[in-house]
Amino acid sequence: MGMRRFLPEYAWYKKPRNLVIGGLAAVALFATGYLLNNKTVEEKIYQGQVVSFGEEGWVWTTYEGTLAMGGENRSVTGSFSLDRQARNGEDIEELARQLYHAQETRETVDLHVIRPASCWPWRSDSCYHVDKVTFRK
Repeated sequence: MGMRRFLPEYAWYKKPRNLVIGGLAAVALFATGYLLNNKTVEEKIYQGQVVSFGEEGWVWTTYEGTLAMGGENRSVTGSFSLDRQARNGEDIEELARQLYHAQETRETVDLHVIRPASCWPWRSDSCYHVDKVTFRK
């Protein structure tokens, strides 16, 4: 009698049907996230000066940065990231080197940015992924 009085007669784990439904719901949720993570919904070019750039993260380390759009004296800033998975064929280390250089010299740059519908946390903090950096003369 001891343990039996704490367990109800009907428990969700006693029916295999509930486990199957829960498993299918988990697979559907993961598949939807995967599809949205690979769907590009926005592609833009931002111009400005790189205010901050570096690696961030405790569990997943990602490259994150901030861009002062239109120059340092503007009040509009935007966040961007480098996608370590390089889904667009970019060279992440070369992009990081260029962005560090742009931050040190305060040169104006054009950032070609792609935004997927959603982002996994290990992919980036910001959903705006830089795949090309062009220095303006």
